[in-house]
Amino acid sequence: MSLVKALFHDVSSTIFNAYDMDVSPCDDCRLCHQKDACKYEDDVDDLIKAISKADTLVLASPVYFGAMSDRILKVINRFQRLFEAKFTHHHAIPRVGTFVWISTCAAQETSMFDGVKITAEMVGKLFNADHIIPLTIGGTDAMTDAAATYHEKTIDSIRKQLKKG
Repeated sequence: MSLVKALFHDVSSTIFNAYDMDVSPCDDCRLCHQKDACKYEDDVDDLIKAISKADTLVLASPVYFGAMSDRILKVINRFQRLFEAKFTHHHAIPRVGTFVWISTCAAQETSMFDGVKITAEMVGKLFNADHIIPLTIGGTDAMTDAAATYHEKTIDSIRKQLKKG
């Protein structure tokens, strides 16, 4: 969460923390396949409304065993409703100009981000993002001053890209 705050400390933003959200899991009931609806009414509805007003969408998650956290995946799985609206019912869904995905991992092994990359790219495509910006930071348990400086420069670069917009 501190990386998200570093990126957006001086811009108007709405932050949804998946760990604080009330999100029912998608159980593949297929209601959204039959009509543009979901049987659940929870914080995902508020998130989708916020995305519809946003220029930039940021998803941030630690990586566990090569995947995003279960909490953020639960939110992403509920985007199935949007997928069905877009591809089955041919309805408009929220669109973002820029999609930023931030992932951190204790391990130095870069392959830990492979699964996250696939999921993040699918989310970016779902929202028709013009720009998809990844920020992956490995080795966080043994972060050196040099690595922290490198990541600060990366964050500054992303901030500049977002301001161009």
